Amino acid sequence: MKNLGKRHQTGINGENLAAEFIEENGYSILHRRYRCRNGEIDIIAEKDNTIVFVEIKTVHENAGAGFGEPEEKISVYKQNALRRCAEHYLWKKQISGKDCRFDLITVRLSDQPPNFQHLENIIF
Repeated sequence: MKNLGKRHQTGINGENLAAEFIEENGYSILHRRYRCRNGEIDIIAEKDNTIVFVEIKTVHENAGAGFGEPEEKISVYKQNALRRCAEHYLWKKQISGKDCRFDLITVRLSDQPPNFQHLENIIF
């Protein structure tokens, strides 16, 4: 594996933990790290005939304060990029007639087991 920066490795670890978390909660993962020219979607999953585009934000509790809460880091620009990337995915996979939504999973890492928060419908 490439020599990844500590921050990047934390993000990868959080994505892996979040993938396990949503599978344990009844979601089927369709794609991970879906990329198009508009950006990237961390996880695309399905549950109850709904396509769920999941953004993952990971923080390490030992990193210190001052960087804000993970859920505060979904800017308007990021929301628009997620929307466009989701539209690209649906078009490319020729998916229509299914409900879709955008969720956020925050992963807080520390010496304890990770803490997850799953927020549904973060983009309206």
